[in-house]
Amino acid sequence: MIEYELIQQQVRELHARADRQRLVREARNARRAQSRLVATRAERRATRLREC
Repeated sequence: MIEYELIQQQVRELHARADRQRLVREARNARRAQSRLVATRAERRATRLREC
């Protein structure tokens, strides 16, 4: 019974770690996407300024 409980605890810990890693990866990807948006906006703004 104790071995079963230890295995269950390890499974919960692995699930928690996987969730944290997924959240970190999603946050990192969101930051990259946001910085790409900001960079493209800045590029467009720069081209508009040159046209004037």
